[in-house]
Amino acid sequence: MEFFQKFLNSVNRGYGQVDKKVFGGLLPGGSDSALVTAPQSIVKRKAQEATKLITPINIRDKVVIPVLDKGIESGVLPAAPAMFARYLSGTSEPLTVLPTAVKQDVSRLASQEINPQEAAEDVYNSVIRERAWHLWDKAWNNKKEEAIATVKAQQGPLQFLRTNDQNWLEQRAQTSPVVQKEYESLLAQDTSPEKKRALAAKAAYLNTAQTKDPNAPFSITHSTAYKGQDYKIGPSTLTLGSFTINPGTKEVVDRYKFDDLDKGKNLQGIYPDALAGGRPAAMLIDFALNNGLITPQSGYDIRAKY
Repeated sequence: MEFFQKFLNSVNRGYGQVDKKVFGGLLPGGSDSALVTAPQSIVKRKAQEATKLITPINIRDKVVIPVLDKGIESGVLPAAPAMFARYLSGTSEPLTVLPTAVKQDVSRLASQEINPQEAAEDVYNSVIRERAWHLWDKAWNNKKEEAIATVKAQQGPLQFLRTNDQNWLEQRAQTSPVVQKEYESLLAQDTSPEKKRALAAKAAYLNTAQTKDPNAPFSITHSTAYKGQDYKIGPSTLTLGSFTINPGTKEVVDRYKFDDLDKGKNLQGIYPDALAGGRPAAMLIDFALNNGLITPQSGYDIRAKY
């Protein structure tokens, strides 16, 4: 209850500030000082202007989003859920603030020693992730029967317990060497735009690393963030995930969006680019899509100092 009360208080403060700055104190419940002191003609004109400005998009971008951003910056709102809520609203307003803990973590990651080859591979894997999920699903469909048969043959003493447990067999078989080999074969033959884009991102990263320009932007991935903290998850990984930093301007330069939503979910009913949120995130994304709040192309830029 205390958390929600703080949130409501923040909303009220934000509402009053936006009312004064944008609507001249004419919103319901806002400051009515303009109505008291202004001539009637000015009040009428202001009211007409305010009526035009009171649209769902303006309320979202001028009232709701500033309150969310203030909550993110101050730490009153948990950053990761608030950033997700920001996305679900459909706004394209850039996020220009980050919590103190995230900024500190980004600063640490910006100064750590990074192996260019490992980081380039991480960039490749990050870009090709959705395509990789698609190819893995295809490999599973191609080799399902063979993979299940292989698992059955390797059960040994457990065979009498597990022979008829289809769910257990399929779970084991989905990650079996048979499926892995088929996936690697499909990936090697893949000529999709996604793979070409991933290879180009890898090459671009290596090219940037070889310039040794200390002010050149570079990517921080999940893997490099984990390694920087002895494989402990840091606040930047939980909120930003994989992102790019610009040491010259000391900015996080990123875009918050979920790619390929129009291609649907994986076998587990989860959008491949939103794996961390699991089924709850998939349900919220579906709700926002079905109600026209977002489209598969929705998202917003992150341009925040660290």
